[in-house]
This record gives sequence, C-alpha cells and structure tokens, in this order.
Amino acid sequence: MTGEGVLGKAFERMLMAAGKGDEPSKPLQMDPRCGQLIDRRYLVVEHIASGGMGSVYKATQRPLDRTVAMKFLKLGATHREQLQNRFFLEACLCARLSHPNTVRIFDYGQHDEETFYIVMEHLDGQTLEHVVASEGSIDALRVIRMAMQICAALSEAHEHGLIHRDIKLSNLFLVNQPLMGDFIKVLDFGLVKEVGDNRGETRVGVALGSPLFMSPEQIQGGDVDGRSDIYGLGIAMYIMLTGQPPFRSGRQVGSLFRDHLTSAPPPMSSIRPELDIPEALEATTQSALNTRPEDRYQTMRHMLC
Repeated sequence: MTGEGVLGKAFERMLMAAGKGDEPSKPLQMDPRCGQLIDRRYLVVEHIASGGMGSVYKATQRPLDRTVAMKFLKLGATHREQLQNRFFLEACLCARLSHPNTVRIFDYGQHDEETFYIVMEHLDGQTLEHVVASEGSIDALRVIRMAMQICAALSEAHEHGLIHRDIKLSNLFLVNQPLMGDFIKVLDFGLVKEVGDNRGETRVGVALGSPLFMSPEQIQGGDVDGRSDIYGLGIAMYIMLTGQPPFRSGRQVGSLFRDHLTSAPPPMSSIRPELDIPEALEATTQSALNTRPEDRYQTMRHMLC
C-alpha cells in the first residue's frame, strides 16, 4: 500500500509546523406539502431539497415543539414493494448508529398509501459541496479535521456491518457551530448496504452511487465493503484540497468510469502547486484512491489512526 501518512499523523505534523464566510442562505422553495400535518404530530414548514430517493422538508414535531427534518418518498406502482423495503431499511439500519458525526434518526412511518417518511435531526449549515463551490478549495488543516470526523462516523457504521456507498460532498454537511469549529455530519444512507445482505433491494429503481465518487468495484457491480467508502472519501478529500475532481466531471459517464477503473489521479501538487499541500496528506489521499481495494487503507480506523 502506498502512502505513509495517515490522517492522525498528518494532523500532528501540521500542528507542529504551524505552532499550533458562510455562503448566504438561499430562499427555500415552497411546496404544496408545506403546511400539512403528518400523522397528527409533524407540521411541515419548508421544502429544503430534493434528490436521491425523495425530498427533504423542515418540520415541527408536536407536542415537543422540536424542529426536525423529514425525508419523504412517494412510491409509484413500479417496484413499489422493493422501494418501500429499501426506504424502511435505511431508517432501520441508520437508527443503530449513534456517532455524533452521523445524522440522527428519530422516527419513520407511512403517511398514506404511497407516502413514506423518515424523521431526522434538522441541521443548520451547508454541504461541503457548497463550501468548495464558494471557497474554491479548503485549507489542508481544516480538511484533516473534517476527514477525521468522517472516518470516525463511518468506522462506527462499518463496525455495525453497514456500508454507506454514496460518500460525496453533498452528503457531508458542515454544521454551523462557531464555538466548536468545523463539525461534520454524514448524511443520506439511502444506498446503505448491510454486509452479507444479498436481497438486492438496493439495485431496484435507484442509482448505485454517484459516478464522480464511485469506487471501481462499485462501477463493476461487484461486492463492496468499507474500502469502497474509503475511496469515496479519498475523492471528496481530493476535491476539498484542490477545488476540482481527480477525473473530469464534464466527460461522458463511460469515460469517467474508465478513468476510475484504469487511471491514477494526477498529483494534487501538480494541479494546485500554490496551495502547498503537505506530502503526508497527499500520500494519504492518494492511498485511499488506489484502484484495487487491497491497495487502499483496509479500514477507516487504519486511515484515521
């Protein structure tokens, strides 16, 4: 396995070497669901986002007067039973997780014949996708701090036998906590897979990942384990550090997949030499991006420690 540096060591080295703007909020789109009272206890307030398996809304939980996020999935006739199983499997599996850097699941249910929902903690902040779009790149020390949190959250999931399979910047959320510094939440376990689960629900009606971040083994449709999430985190770190993906996203998906399968990412120092990315951090990122899973870090804990 290439790359001597791991996140913890890189973090220590940078601290020794050093001596030790949020994006404006955008208007929330109104939606006919806003104002609905779901199951007599969740008042839908605002639409937040749409994508993946459903849409997410801000809501108020009665009688606790707690602000929550609600993820809805409206199922059609095609593959309805499989998608219903997929949706509730996400809630059931994620409810096992308790790491502070993983989004918390409070409740889930069925509102009517075709509408299903998951209730989770409401977060104030922005995704790392928005941060990179606003800032161009993120300081190396900040990237290390955030990557360590992501590693820790995914390590817990992997130890429970759960693989995320869709690690990308839009699923990594930077919470507004000025007194605590950068605090990350891992979102959207909609493609989560339980190790040893071969029932196939994840293959019905949903994408298997995001092409820009997919590991070679995901692209090939083979079995995946925690090392696939390590690859996705490597892509995310590469973009955070340089402001651009290792493989050009403007190309056709087939060409992008071939790059994942056959090409090594160009050295970050050759893309943004002015950023002076520490060699140990670059080696850590490149190691996470090895094409063969056996050549990467074998666990999130290994990458972190």
